Amino acid sequence: MHFGENPEPDPTRKAKHFALLDLGQALKPHVKSVTSMAYNKNATYFVTGSEDETIFFFSVSGKMLSPIGFFNVGGAVAKVEWIPSRDEERGDVLVYLRLGCVIKVSCPSMDEVDHSKSFMLANIQPTGGFNLLSIKSRLLHDEDSAEKLRRYENEKKNRMEIRKARAEREPETEEDAQRLDDEEELIRQGVMSEIADWAPTYPSEPSPIAYGTLDPNDPNYFWVSMDNFDSGYLYKCRLSDPPMSVQDAFDRAKAEVQKMADLATENTSNPPEMPTLEDMEAIDKRLIPSEPVEAARVNGRTTITYWKFSGSGKRLLIGMKDGTIRVQLLERPFDMTSFSGYWNFRMHDCTRGGVNRITLSHDEKFLMSIGDDGTFFLCELMSEELQNKEITEFRARIPSAYEAQLNVDDIADPKAQSIEQAKQKAEYDRLISLAEQKKAETRKKVTELRLRFRRLKEQNERLPERIRLSKEDFNLVPQIRDDLLKDRASKIDLVYRETAWLSEKCRLALEKLHNTFRKPLDFERVVVHAFCTGHCVASVRTNRLSEEHNEAKHDLARIKAERLARTLHLEQRTSQLEGTAIRAANLEASRSAAEGSQQQMKGARGLRIARQLHVLEETQRKRRARREQWATLLAMKPADDYEDPEDLKAIAQAKERMGDFKLKSSQDYVVPERATLNAFEAKLRLVEMVEEAFKLRHEFNASVVALRDKKKKIIEELNKIDVQLEELQDFLPQNEALLRLRIPGLLPEEFPEK
Repeated sequence: MHFGENPEPDPTRKAKHFALLDLGQALKPHVKSVTSMAYNKNATYFVTGSEDETIFFFSVSGKMLSPIGFFNVGGAVAKVEWIPSRDEERGDVLVYLRLGCVIKVSCPSMDEVDHSKSFMLANIQPTGGFNLLSIKSRLLHDEDSAEKLRRYENEKKNRMEIRKARAEREPETEEDAQRLDDEEELIRQGVMSEIADWAPTYPSEPSPIAYGTLDPNDPNYFWVSMDNFDSGYLYKCRLSDPPMSVQDAFDRAKAEVQKMADLATENTSNPPEMPTLEDMEAIDKRLIPSEPVEAARVNGRTTITYWKFSGSGKRLLIGMKDGTIRVQLLERPFDMTSFSGYWNFRMHDCTRGGVNRITLSHDEKFLMSIGDDGTFFLCELMSEELQNKEITEFRARIPSAYEAQLNVDDIADPKAQSIEQAKQKAEYDRLISLAEQKKAETRKKVTELRLRFRRLKEQNERLPERIRLSKEDFNLVPQIRDDLLKDRASKIDLVYRETAWLSEKCRLALEKLHNTFRKPLDFERVVVHAFCTGHCVASVRTNRLSEEHNEAKHDLARIKAERLARTLHLEQRTSQLEGTAIRAANLEASRSAAEGSQQQMKGARGLRIARQLHVLEETQRKRRARREQWATLLAMKPADDYEDPEDLKAIAQAKERMGDFKLKSSQDYVVPERATLNAFEAKLRLVEMVEEAFKLRHEFNASVVALRDKKKKIIEELNKIDVQLEELQDFLPQNEALLRLRIPGLLPEEFPEK
C-alpha cells in the first residue's frame, strides 16, 4: 500500500491524500476458504489455516512468500497462532481446530523439506495437543448450588430474625428451641440433598472451537471459547501430550468399551459398539480429553466469537454470535478471571450477524467491528479516564413506572389482506407445509426401501449359486412390475411424441449440413508425412462435380449431337439425290441405246431420245477435253523444290519491313471464320476445362491416398518385423544388446475421416 498527497496550487484548498494498493504476489495454497493467517514474531515465517484441514508454512523473503509445505491437521482450522519463543528462530504454531481440540506443530525450515514431488510435510508430527472435556454442566450446577445456598442463607436469616423477635416477646422453652433447630436442620438437609442429587451431562458431539488466544500473562496457557453446548464461557487450558497413534487410540477405546460393557447390567438391550481402526484416525479420537484449568463466565449461553484487549489491558472487547459487542471491565490487567462491570451494545443482526473481528484505532477512541451479516460498524469509544469519571458521578436510576406509548403502524395499503384472508392464507400455508412434509417423509421411506432392496440384492449376489435367488424371485407382485413397465413405456412414448417435431427439425438440419459439407466432398485434406525426413505431401480438399455441371455437360453434348446429326443428314440427302439423278440418266441412256440398236425410233419419242444421246455425247466430249487440259497443266507443273522468284521477292520484302500483319487489337482486324468462337463453343470449352481440372485433382488426390495406404502397409510390416525381433530377443543372452525398431505412427491428419 502506498500513501501520498497530491499538491494543491490553490492555498485556500486542502491537499488531497490518496492510498494505492499494488498486487505484490498471488498464491493459492488451499482448495477451500482460508480461515486464519499469522506471521511469526520476526516476520520471517508465515502460516495459513483453511477449511480443507491443512496448514501451510511459508518463508518470508522481503515482501515475497516462498512455500515450505503443508501439514494435514485432521480438521477444519479455526485459528493459527505463533507461540513466542526466545531460543528458536522459527518457533511453534498453535492450531485451534473446529473439532474441539488444539494441537501444537513445529515450523520446518526450507532446508528440511523436499519439494521435488509434493509440498506435503510427511515428517512433521504434532508435539502437543489438548482435547476439551466438557465441564459446563458442572459449572451450571455450581452456579445453581450457590444460588440455592444463597437463598437458603437469606431465608435462614429471616427465620432467625423472626425467632429472635418472638423470643423477645415470649421466651422459648427448651422443647421449642429443639423443635425449631430440628426443622432448620431438615431444611438444610433438603437443600443439600437437592444439591447432591446431580450427575454430569456431556454433549453427544464435541463442541467446536469458536476462537482462541494465548494467555497474555503466561504463554504456556491459552484461552478458548466453544460453540453449541459449551458456549457462554471462556476456558483456560494447557497443552498436554501429543496425539496417540491410531493403534494406541484403538486399544484405549476398546478397553473403555469393554469396561463399560462389564459395568452394564445383564438387562441392557443395547450393548456399546466396538470401535474400529477407521474411527480412530480422527485427530480428536487420538487426544485424551482433559478438563480446562479454569473457566470464566461471560453470559452462560451465547457463543463468543472474538475478543481483544485494550492497550492498558483493563478492558476486554468481546464479540458474540448474536451480534452483541461487550466491553468488559477487568480489575487486573489482562486477567480474564477478574471481571467486574460491563456494558453491551448490539449493532449487527441478531441471527446472522456474528461478530468476526473487533479492533481499536491507534488512539483507542474508535471501535470497529465486522459481522457475518456483511456490515462494518465504526463506533466512538469512551476513554478509560472518562469512563471512570462517569462511573463515579452517575449511578443507576430507578426506571419510571410510566409506560411510553407504543408505535403502531397504520394500514396504508388498500390491497392489504383482511384478518380472515390472513387466517385463510396461514391455514393454506400450514396445509401446504404438512403436505410437503408428508411427501418428504414418503420419499425418504421409499429411498430407504430402495437402499435396503439394493443391499439385499448385493447380499444375494455374494451367496453361492445353489442357494442364490433368481431375479424373478425378487418380483413379488408381477402385476406391479407390468404396470410400472407400461407406465414407463407410455411416458417414453409421450416424450417421443412431444419431441417429434424437434427431433425431425434436428434431423433435417443435420441432413442439410451433411448435404452441404460432407456429401459433395470428393477428397478430404490428407497430409502424408515421410518416415525419416520432415517432408510431407498434402492432398487438395475438393468437391465432386456439381449436378449443375453434369446437367450443362449433358445439354451441350445433346446439342452438339443434334447439330452433327443434322449436318450428316443434309449431306446424306444431297448425295442420295445426286446418285438418284445419275442412276436415272444412266438407266435412260442404256435403255435408249438398247432400243436404238434393235430398231430405229421414229416420231416424237425418237427425237427426244436423239437429243439425250446428243447431250451424253457432248458431255463425254467435254470430259475428254478437260482431261486433256489437266494433262497439259500437269505437264507445266514445276518441280517440288522450285521457288517462284516473285515469292522470294515478297519474302525478302517482308523480312525487311516485318510487321505488315494485322493484330487482333487493331481496328481493321477481321476474325477468320475458322477462328470464330460463338457462345456454344465457349461454354463447351469451359465445361471441358472444368472437367479436366477436376480429373487432374482427383488423380493427384488418389495418388496421395494410395501413398498413405502404402505407408500404412509398411508400418504394419514393420510392426510384424518388430514382433519377430522381440521373439528372437528372448532366445538371446541377457547381456546382448536389445534391438528394437523405432516405428513412427500414423498422425491424425493422415486419417481425417476417423
